Amino acid sequence: MAVTASILSYLMFSYTTRVVMLGRAPSSLEIDDLPILPVDMRASTAYAKMEHALWLSPHASSHKGDKMEQAGGRH
Repeated sequence: MAVTASILSYLMFSYTTRVVMLGRAPSSLEIDDLPILPVDMRASTAYAKMEHALWLSPHASSHKGDKMEQAGGRH
């Protein structure tokens, strides 16, 4: 499934609408009935991308120094 919307719009409309419609059905709702988020939209993937971007950012150099200092290195 190709996603052409932002993460927020996908979660608020595409994913949530399907979950709400499933909840309105009179049958019992099982975990297997829920739609699955694509891997690139899951929290762990988003966090890893954010952490990587911050690590490469020139403005985050103070964070690199903090990590080196904790490890016993110099600035």
